[in-house]
Amino acid sequence: MRHSHAMNDKNNNAKAPIATSAHEEEHPNIVNDQEALKDQSSDTSHGQMTSLDPSYILVMRLTAFIWALLLSIPIFIGDAILADAGHIKIFVISAPISLILLIMVFILPRRRYKRWGYDMGEKQIQIVRGYLFFTDTIVPFSRVQHIDIAQGPILRIFGLSRLILHTAGTHNSTVILPGLKREIAEEIRDTIRQYIKADML
Repeated sequence: MRHSHAMNDKNNNAKAPIATSAHEEEHPNIVNDQEALKDQSSDTSHGQMTSLDPSYILVMRLTAFIWALLLSIPIFIGDAILADAGHIKIFVISAPISLILLIMVFILPRRRYKRWGYDMGEKQIQIVRGYLFFTDTIVPFSRVQHIDIAQGPILRIFGLSRLILHTAGTHNSTVILPGLKREIAEEIRDTIRQYIKADML
């Protein structure tokens, strides 16, 4: 008798359907749809961005220092004149402005550097930048009409260059990627040129 009961339980378990939730019964393809979405999101990911050259922080600091020096001279002179005339106390105007200028010289350049990046794809280049105002620009190689590599006096001191992409159209027709070593800028330029030549054949 015990053997027959065991056989009946075994048969009942074999015939019992696998339990499914009501949500799965109503949407049998939900698992496949979720997997497809995961695959699609992984295919459209941009990958890890390449940072600019670290010495570009010094370039931004030196540039900011020059502008701060030019702005601070007339501010200190005006502050001294007003204080001498008895209208204000000395350094009332120049002290807070000097603090702002120090932030612009020593803190903002590093923050700006961390928000710059680029990614070279097979058919396009992606450039991201900005802290408060974030910009994500994708330039297809096929739309590039002209490429420049520029160097100012400060960039030349640190051996850096700016890559300037001139594209077709009016919106964002000029895209600038600064803070690159000269050889890296030339490598990106040659890669885009080779793609354009191959695309024209």
